[in-house]
Amino acid sequence: TSGGKNISPGNIEADLMNLPLVEHAVVIGDSRHYLSVLLTLKPDVLQAFARQHQLPGGPVDWARSTAVHEELQRGIDAINARQARVAHVRKFSVLESAFTIDNGCLTPTQKIRRNVVQRQYAEEIEALYREDTRAS
Repeated sequence: TSGGKNISPGNIEADLMNLPLVEHAVVIGDSRHYLSVLLTLKPDVLQAFARQHQLPGGPVDWARSTAVHEELQRGIDAINARQARVAHVRKFSVLESAFTIDNGCLTPTQKIRRNVVQRQYAEEIEALYREDTRAS
């Protein structure tokens, strides 16, 4: 973080990827005042969630829905409760496209290429911090 705290994102990302809806998670926080995360969702779980909650539309609509965001926030809140305050995820963004080998976000062994993700989704990352008007 910008406060000089070194946070290892691996454990937080693993906890996030244990949430039923989450396929991939990339924690952002280097030189930032707080942690945020980019999430991709599991299509099959998202579809089941949408059906269970009678959400209209398709996958993009479902991913943007209040119900999905509230479910993700509940999971993040539970993870935050087990972390030191400096390691709390404050904001998240659900990405519309999956991380794949073809788009360069995953290695052939399915590991996330953090630098590629941060470059490809720089605008989404900046939006997570631009919306913060509180003084730190």
